[in-house]
Amino acid sequence: MSTWFGDARATVLLHSVTTSVDALSGLPFDDASADGMDGDVRALLAEYWTQRARSERRVGRAFELMVPRLEAVSAAPEVLTLLRSAVDEERRHAGLCMQMAAYYTGTHPAPVPAIADVVLPSFGYDDPVMENAVLVAGMCCINESIACVWLEACLNVASTPLTIAANRLHLREEVRHAQLGWAHLASSAVPPTVARAVDELVPALIEANRPLWQEPHPTLPLEGIPEHGCPGRAAHHEVIEMALREVVLPGFAQVQRAQRN
Repeated sequence: MSTWFGDARATVLLHSVTTSVDALSGLPFDDASADGMDGDVRALLAEYWTQRARSERRVGRAFELMVPRLEAVSAAPEVLTLLRSAVDEERRHAGLCMQMAAYYTGTHPAPVPAIADVVLPSFGYDDPVMENAVLVAGMCCINESIACVWLEACLNVASTPLTIAANRLHLREEVRHAQLGWAHLASSAVPPTVARAVDELVPALIEANRPLWQEPHPTLPLEGIPEHGCPGRAAHHEVIEMALREVVLPGFAQVQRAQRN
């Protein structure tokens, strides 16, 4: 399902997260790296992780709503399996983020904050195959691929044991959420004519997603808090553009090649 994607930059991500589940099962919440940190900085990091929890909850709900839609267009069983797993994984990610927030506040983890009801976007196509292909392209191929590269950047700058382990765990599962999108567009469930039509929409889809990623958490300092996995704003912007240039655009080019074969 994913071999066609092998020469895109995501290969690096897939290789970098080939870590055993056992190695990631026990995150080091006894990490003393936050001891002695300024209280205001700890509060910023707690809010940062709480915001990440909200985002994970929203994405998980969106994936949940996508399941019956992809079932209705006869998506490949492997794609549906990945999508159903993604629903549970995003819920776990939200819980992990709240555990991280609690680590910085020194309290017990709070429940994941409530979110407004999630409504999937409508692109106005009468053909459900096209409508859902565009949805998957934006939600998974673009958004989740950007997320993978961003998480890799968070992992690369982190130096504390807990933030390294938490971002590695998150990245390991996030890769699969991008994969399901690429796999769907390259599958027989998406006719070549639809895949070509989606490809023509890629610039517009990128511009719709880019603003969602351009600004890091607004309360973080300009220089970020790198040792705790928060790149500075300049690095954040560079990472987003690199994701689009080195993963997203090559990925859509690969889809077209796969559809021709």
